[in-house]
Amino acid sequence: SSDLVNGEIYAYEGTVPEIIGLGDWPAGATSIGDLGVFSGSMVLRDLTIPATIAKVGWGSFQSCGSLTNVLFAAAGDSPAQLEIGQSAFANCGELVSVTFREGTAAIGEGAFFEDVKLSEVNFPASGTDGITIDDTAFVSTAYASTMPFRLIMDSGNTVIGYVGSTGNSTGPHLHFEVRSSSTGGTIDPMGFSYY
Repeated sequence: SSDLVNGEIYAYEGTVPEIIGLGDWPAGATSIGDLGVFSGSMVLRDLTIPATIAKVGWGSFQSCGSLTNVLFAAAGDSPAQLEIGQSAFANCGELVSVTFREGTAAIGEGAFFEDVKLSEVNFPASGTDGITIDDTAFVSTAYASTMPFRLIMDSGNTVIGYVGSTGNSTGPHLHFEVRSSSTGGTIDPMGFSYY
């Protein structure tokens, strides 16, 4: 069972199980607290996070040594924005697959840092307006007007999204922004080199 205060899970009482499914979350839960909630579990293997969760705090599942699959359950017709905090799933050495739900708006810096076996990351098949990835403490990148995301990481190649034609558009394109993490304002991306 979990301790819940103002919709936030801040502690897990007892032994963390091998599988946490949709029915295992307390009613009224809207966020998962920061470091210490599930972090360090060597038992948790499969995790399904319900659509009612809008925030996964920093380090919430950090160093879960047996975690292999994470599924953010579909949110229905009106998805709440989902924010994943810094280092939320960092150092989960066995993590292989993550499936995000529609409404995933931000993934914090290092959210999946050192997850060396992570090879399949799926975004919704229904298309999305975009996603923001906190790349460093100083900048984040935004990708919009894209079709369904499917991020596959192998041999150093990373596909973040496919060119799409969402929004008020006359044809396929990718909207790319570099933003300041401190001000939120946009930065000219020509000053950055990506290899």
